[in-house]
Amino acid sequence: MSYCDEIFIYDNSSIAPELIFQLKDNCITQFSEFLPSWCEKILNNLRNLGFEKIF
Repeated sequence: MSYCDEIFIYDNSSIAPELIFQLKDNCITQFSEFLPSWCEKILNNLRNLGFEKIF
């Protein structure tokens, strides 16, 4: 992730992919109100790496 300026994480388990997170400047912007369980794991791992969640 250190080689990326910006990362977008989508949930593509349905017909229309849904934007879940945007990662930029060590900040996490959450776009989805409800997170799939796999997203919760990613969110916790990102926080452990020093990312801050903003709204």
